Amino acid sequence: MPWREWLELGKDVLIRFLKHALPGKLEGNIAFGTGNPEYTGYITGIAAVFYPKYGEHFSLYPDFERKMFEAKCRGRGRIRLGYMLVLAVSILKEKSVRTMIKNIILG
Repeated sequence: MPWREWLELGKDVLIRFLKHALPGKLEGNIAFGTGNPEYTGYITGIAAVFYPKYGEHFSLYPDFERKMFEAKCRGRGRIRLGYMLVLAVSILKEKSVRTMIKNIILG
């Protein structure tokens, strides 16, 4: 089975989908804490990756002592059916995927 090919295809399709579907405009506030300062720091670091795109209109408030989550957010984006069809066709163009589907259907 071409597992490596399928993982690569899945990664490619997921990245293309996320680039298309992520909100263009996002604003709000999130206050969060895990009760463990180490994990709260990890989450804050991961969220910092998105700061260049959303930082001007988005605020994070990590609480390193309490376990809590509060959010107030608004987003505006797009998900178009035509693009979903393009992604589906790009997946079905792969011979290994078609073969797998035939094997599942025919048993």
